[in-house]
Amino acid sequence: MYKKLTELPGIGAKTAEKLKKLEIYTIEDLLSHFPFRYDDRSRIVYVSELLIDQKSLIRVQMNRSTLKKKYAKAKRIVEIECFDDTGVIQVLWFNQPYIYDKMAKLESSLLFGMVKEFNNKKYLVNPEIIDKSKENYNKGYTPIYKLTQGLTNNFFKKVTSDYFENHSDSIEDIIPHYLIQKYKLINRKNAVKWMHFPPSEKHYQKAKITLAFEELLILQLGLVGLKAQKTAEKGICFNYENEIEKYLRFIPFELTSDQYNCLSDIKSDMNSVRSMNRLLQGDVGSGKTVTAFFSVYLSFSNHYQSAMMVPTEILARQHMESCKEIFKSTRLRAELLLGSQSEKIKKDIKSRLETGEIDFIIGTHALIQESVKFFNLGLVITDEQHRFGVNQRALLSGKGKKPDVLVMSATPIPRTLSLIVYGDLDISTIKELPPGRKKIDTFLLRREKYDQMLGFVAKQVKSGRQIYFVAPSIFESENEIESVEKVYAHLVDNLTDCRIAAVHGRQKNEEKERIFRQFVDGEFDILVSTTVIEVGVDVSNASVIVIESAERFGLSQLHQLRGRVGRGKYQSYCFLVSDTNNETTLKRLKTLTLSNDGFYIANEDLKLRGPGEFLGTKQHGELDFKFINPLNYGKMIEIVKDEADVIISENPKLNGDDFAALNKSISEFYKHKKIILN
Repeated sequence: MYKKLTELPGIGAKTAEKLKKLEIYTIEDLLSHFPFRYDDRSRIVYVSELLIDQKSLIRVQMNRSTLKKKYAKAKRIVEIECFDDTGVIQVLWFNQPYIYDKMAKLESSLLFGMVKEFNNKKYLVNPEIIDKSKENYNKGYTPIYKLTQGLTNNFFKKVTSDYFENHSDSIEDIIPHYLIQKYKLINRKNAVKWMHFPPSEKHYQKAKITLAFEELLILQLGLVGLKAQKTAEKGICFNYENEIEKYLRFIPFELTSDQYNCLSDIKSDMNSVRSMNRLLQGDVGSGKTVTAFFSVYLSFSNHYQSAMMVPTEILARQHMESCKEIFKSTRLRAELLLGSQSEKIKKDIKSRLETGEIDFIIGTHALIQESVKFFNLGLVITDEQHRFGVNQRALLSGKGKKPDVLVMSATPIPRTLSLIVYGDLDISTIKELPPGRKKIDTFLLRREKYDQMLGFVAKQVKSGRQIYFVAPSIFESENEIESVEKVYAHLVDNLTDCRIAAVHGRQKNEEKERIFRQFVDGEFDILVSTTVIEVGVDVSNASVIVIESAERFGLSQLHQLRGRVGRGKYQSYCFLVSDTNNETTLKRLKTLTLSNDGFYIANEDLKLRGPGEFLGTKQHGELDFKFINPLNYGKMIEIVKDEADVIISENPKLNGDDFAALNKSISEFYKHKKIILN
């Protein structure tokens, strides 16, 4: 099926080039370019049944005496009154003057179009005049495709229709036949055909369920197979002798029960001959770092090196501070490896890393450079997982001989989505926050009350607290989005007694680091920034965060930003500044004022944005599913995961005719996603 498009009649080299703009390269891609909606022409409705803002098919008589042409607001309009036994409807065509001559010859017709209301009167606007002589003019649903310049909807209808008529036997089932029968699915030929040309809503739903099952099975078998492959490989068995009890002596506070459970999970994994591949997820401030560092201690106790890769230098330095504090009474030798360091420093660190003089290295992408070599890497930790691809994780792991892998994420992910995203990992979750942590009071603020809020900020600064202001853009522009530049200038003019600094992604790393350190050291009262503070800035004295143009951020990102305050003993506050009147946006923002629970907020965010945008991967296509919405397909995700587990346990190589097409589809899927499966 993965054949060249030019093998199809009607598709030459020029058309194939146009199709590439829609990411259609093969016949399979073409058949998978499904309609994004359908026009329902399955039923002719009466004029009296017409609903505003709904497309409908009507059979009407023409009152030709009312046919007229006119001009209004630079538009040429053709208007006629039409009727059936139940009522009268005015019909309008804009900038289609040729319609006048056509309507002058018609006594009756089928019209399909959108019903609109103007001045309390219904109109059928720009309807299609349907030729009754054409077969299937009012049967089923008409597909509407995403288009690009030079390609029409009729082109896609014709080319797909011709394919089903002449080549549909080449569409083979991907789902094994026993699963099709077990779950009452349909064959792939009908599923694909009905997605393009559904005879009814029932047929469409059956096709969609079948193809959703197929998409999930391909994804899950790849991930479960990867997990099984890792499990089968012999890794490092770290010896364990009361290491949890020893580690807890370094911690000056009581861990939560969730943290204890996660320590036990890590201990069991690392004490096993199979390599650990575990996700540690938890809410902002739940204590993931102190939990994860137990694995570093166990690795160090067994004379192995550990590496931790993080997305920003700020976060790397933050982890190093935590590391020094926790391990100050041990002989663990820890270092930072950062892109901003001089070549001389980096060369020295790499040399000592290769000779085993460093036990724990914390760094950014600099860690996966080819020149970085380890003496005996036994543990790999990646923080903020969805900022790193699976391949980057694999590159770092490849610097050791089957090291254990621990992945940390501060974005809580609902279970059904985690089965899709982290299907190759075991999952540990910290839901419980440390005792004494105060709820952050969150307010939705209209700009008319902005000065009142600034007065509150001034009082907080006078009390010795520090403040964050976050804006979605760096420089001022013509739109209404707040910028770091504009907010900084406004604060300097209005809070003259405060020491204010600004930081953003366009600054050099050295400058950003200097400003952050000064803020941490209390040399500034207020820090104005973009979302560079989202990860890794831990200032216990910060008590207020003001998020400008809050409607521009996703819920989970807002929750992460809010987590920059409330990290000390002081009551903390979050102000979401927005003048939006959009009801959906206001509802989204109010979610944050009602809850501090990251798991609840993540679920709401997923509902609103879908998995691709939720994880920040939409632009890369990693979660660009055609059929799966984890919230709607939760039960199916669980079922397919179980079936994938059974298949891999019984037939890990997917041998046999029943799995041939499936095997090929898995390879194609992961090749397009650029994910390493070996």
